[in-house]
Amino acid sequence: MIATCFALVAFAAALAVGVAADNSVGTIIQRALIAMAVAWLVGRVIGGIAMRVVHEHVERYKREHPIPDDLPEEDASGIETHREQPG
Repeated sequence: MIATCFALVAFAAALAVGVAADNSVGTIIQRALIAMAVAWLVGRVIGGIAMRVVHEHVERYKREHPIPDDLPEEDASGIETHREQPG
């Protein structure tokens, strides 16, 4: 998703700059497509890094904050009921 956003923004920006510079249509499209491809690759790298960082933080949080086994259970009505302790 990040790569696609980067690519579309780069394509639109290259189109706008090309039109503002009064370039030919062929030149504008060619440069916009190149900009889009490069921005997509950059977006893929940034997106991959971001996904890895988020995944690592979530896993570390899960390790540091485990869910205890003695939490109250909820029945189908949404009312909390406590487990009976053996003994």
